[in-house]
Order: sequence, then C-alpha cells, then structure tokens
Amino acid sequence: SGGRADLTGLSGEKYRYLRQVTINFLEAPEGRQHELWAPIAAVLELTPDEVESIGTARHAHRPCSLALLSELMSDPTALAHTHPHTHAALAATADGARAVAGLTA
Repeated sequence: SGGRADLTGLSGEKYRYLRQVTINFLEAPEGRQHELWAPIAAVLELTPDEVESIGTARHAHRPCSLALLSELMSDPTALAHTHPHTHAALAATADGARAVAGLTA
C-alpha cells in the first residue's frame, strides 16, 4: 500500500514509480532512454559522480549501428571518441583495402 516502506527502503509509491520508469526505460528505444534516466537517478538518489560515471559507461558501451555511423559522419573524429573499438576496426579494414588496391594512406 502507498506510503508503507518495503524491503528497498522506498515507500510503496516510490517503489511502484521506480518500477514503472525502469520498465519504460528498458522497453524504450535508445534515443528515448536518456529522458527516462533522470527520474531513475532521482529516485535512487544517485550522486552527481555516480550519474556521470554511469552515463560515461553507457555511452562507451552504446552499440554502433548504421544509423549512428551516418549520424557521426558529419564529424569524422566523432567515431574515434565515441566508439574507439569500432573506429579501430574500420581503420584496419580501410588500411587493408588500401593495401590490396596498392594505395598508400
């Protein structure tokens, strides 16, 4: 019932809200997850350092899709900063293609 603390230490109302926002977060497309992250962080009372650390980790582990690649094409250095492993793999592929074609970098 609302107002009663449960095992999490949250009131029943806060627990239900956190539960629903978390479900929405997990079901949401990647582009919408950012707006759902703030209420989760608020209910969990995360520190600014925790929010920044989680945000950095989520960004670093963000999947690299064709849509993201096309978005990043406006800044050729962006991929190196946002997805260094993908950038390295693409650079190696490009280097291999140049070598096969007899071109130099």
